[in-house]
Amino acid sequence: VDTVSIHNSVGGYQAVSRLIRNGHRRIGVIGGIKGLSNTEERLQGYREALEEAGIPVDRALITYGDYIEEGGRDATRKLLDLDEPPTAIFSTNNLMTLGCIKELYRRNITIPDQMALIGFDDSTWAEALIPPLTTIKQPGYELGVNAAELLIKRLANPGSSTMNVVLNPELVVRESCGGD
Repeated sequence: VDTVSIHNSVGGYQAVSRLIRNGHRRIGVIGGIKGLSNTEERLQGYREALEEAGIPVDRALITYGDYIEEGGRDATRKLLDLDEPPTAIFSTNNLMTLGCIKELYRRNITIPDQMALIGFDDSTWAEALIPPLTTIKQPGYELGVNAAELLIKRLANPGSSTMNVVLNPELVVRESCGGD
């Protein structure tokens, strides 16, 4: 089938590279559903950024939240309960990020002073948080335009080969990741 998607691994890499540039060496990640392509691609970017920086991948810092708010809270609990918890968290979905924020708040952990945080999706509420949330922004409008264009091309030429468009996400730096 024809597809329009984003470079999920690029988004994961951008987020974790930013946290590393801000001085973090223990970076937890909240992945979505284990085995799902979006999840695995975002985790691939996470691993690539760590490896490039010479930071070993610690499996204890990789958690899953099933793309739901309560899953984000549960994953955050697991990360915070480690003997050596992370100093930063990369959450790969907006609902899990919300759950993460709620758990940090419940434990009186301040963002970014005590925990840096980067989310994925750049929901409209991300900028309204205190502090505003650094995110990986998916090009939603461009995804829709490209999908419509592929559909029009498919209708005009049903026998043509499969078309795939992959767009780049964008790191939107706000205050939740600390640093500059």
